[in-house]
Amino acid sequence: PGVTSQKYTHLGERTNLTATLEETLTFGKLTLTLGGMTSYNSSYRFVYAYGGDINYAIAPTLSTNLAINSAYRLPTFTDLYYNSPTRAGNEHLRPEEAITFEGGFRFQSQQIPLQANFTVFFRKGHNIIDWVQETPNNPVWNAQNHRSLSTLGGEISAEYVPKFSFLHHIGIAYAYSQHLDKQKESRAASYALDNLKHLLTLRAAIPCTHWITFTPALRYAQRAGSYPDLTAKQPIAYPANICIDLRTSLHIAAFDFFLEANNLLDAQRIDLGNVPLPGRWLLGGMQYNINW
Repeated sequence: PGVTSQKYTHLGERTNLTATLEETLTFGKLTLTLGGMTSYNSSYRFVYAYGGDINYAIAPTLSTNLAINSAYRLPTFTDLYYNSPTRAGNEHLRPEEAITFEGGFRFQSQQIPLQANFTVFFRKGHNIIDWVQETPNNPVWNAQNHRSLSTLGGEISAEYVPKFSFLHHIGIAYAYSQHLDKQKESRAASYALDNLKHLLTLRAAIPCTHWITFTPALRYAQRAGSYPDLTAKQPIAYPANICIDLRTSLHIAAFDFFLEANNLLDAQRIDLGNVPLPGRWLLGGMQYNINW
């Protein structure tokens, strides 16, 4: 671009055609949902995904579910063609694939203003795309497919909605995940192996007046793995971080105004190697509700 004597050659093109099918069947307390998708891509031909979910109502307030879902991700043009002194794309990348098994319980009652969920999952991935450093002294990271990657995790959450004038609702959620076969991979990787291991969230809605509501939130996060420090020339473990947010809402007739302050304590956070997350920042806006 901007050079008349040369042609722009960094051009990629894909054509996708996708067809989906889904069906939900109910047999008394049992609900069965099945679905499938096939997609034709001009570069990778046919790729497929499928899923199934079984939900059973054990009691009026308690249900359980089992699910299996498959997914795929095509390489991006950056993965395929980007080249720099420190990055080398790979035109021979294959689509990554994964299958996830999930099961859990859900509790919800009208008499008790409480809703709770418990879920566990196992994910098996193949040909996971990532940028890999073959040796510590090699400055070039190459786009490659990991052979496989298994992940085990779970989530538990609860929300209480009391009939108090000083508290609309309060909720807590905790999520955990762990790569089971990460130790088999000796090469340094950019992000696929560095999963978010712990995530704890606390949130509440506190009415101040009839028109004003405060919504504070606290998040604790711990990412597994490490990232290469450019100064020390050695890997550094991801630090745990605590982030506090506050949202103030003002309701006037059909108008909703809000002011949201994120990361109130200006905590220093790093999510992926050498890329710091934003510090303290503000966001405001307005919403108008139309009743037809």
